[in-house]
Parts: sequence; structure tokens; C-alpha cells
Amino acid sequence: MGEVLKKWMKQSAPMAPGLDAMLNLLVAAKLVENDFEAMLTPFGITRRQYNVLRILKGIYPGGHPRAEIAARVIEQSPDITRIIDRMSEQGLITRSRGKEDKRESLTVITAKGIELADKLAHLVAGFMKNFEKKITTDGCLKLSGLCEKLYEEKVTER
Repeated sequence: MGEVLKKWMKQSAPMAPGLDAMLNLLVAAKLVENDFEAMLTPFGITRRQYNVLRILKGIYPGGHPRAEIAARVIEQSPDITRIIDRMSEQGLITRSRGKEDKRESLTVITAKGIELADKLAHLVAGFMKNFEKKITTDGCLKLSGLCEKLYEEKVTER
């Protein structure tokens, strides 16, 4: 077991390398999520809402139906409708009925949403720069490759 993980878990008993790696990944992921969330909190949005903003800004001036947003988010979430509702209440997005299918609702980022996404872009870039500084560019590439091995067979399932 890694020395830092031993301290984090307050234990000294050895464990299998696979369990050690999995626990390290879970701890690191949760801490990165928490730090990212804390960075966004002063702006009144969550990391899930930021992800939706990022997705919609990428297709602006077009939009996506809810199901397409749900398919593109990093974290699959059963409450994507509530996330979109909250963002609509905040004026970050709008929803309108589809032109071809009136049952479909199209979600589009607003000027306020674009302004927030642009404001956050600098903070997110700094966050990523700090991440890369801790791990190095080469380390980031290796970590990405290892993580992809853990979920590559699930990509076709989405």
C-alpha cells in the first residue's frame, strides 16, 4: 500500500496491488471532484451544471434535447431534468419545443450562460494547469491511458 494512502486510511496492513490502486483512484477522484466543486460554488453552479454549460456552449447557437445532454455528460445522472430545470431558473439556458417533433424540448445556452462559461474558463484552465503541474504532462498522459483501460469496453454501451 502506498504510504500516502496508508496515512489517509489510518491503517498499516498491506493489501493487494489491485485494491491499493482502486482505493487510490477513488480517493484521488473524490478529492479532485470536491476541489472542482468548491471552485464553482461561489458562482452558484455545481460541476454537473458546469458540464451541461460546456456541452451547450460547444454547440451554440444550436442546442440539444435532454436525452442528448444526458448521453454526453461525464457523470451519468438520473436527475438531469432537475439539473436543466435549475439552470433554466438561473437564466443560464432556455428550452423550447422542437420544430420537427413538438414532444422534444431543445435546450440552448443563453447569453448569461455563455458569460458564466467564459468567466469560468480561466478558473478551469488554472485548475487543470495545477493538476498537470502536480502530475506532469507525461504523468497525465499515462494516467489517462490507464483510466481508459478501465472503461473502454463501456464506451460502446452508452
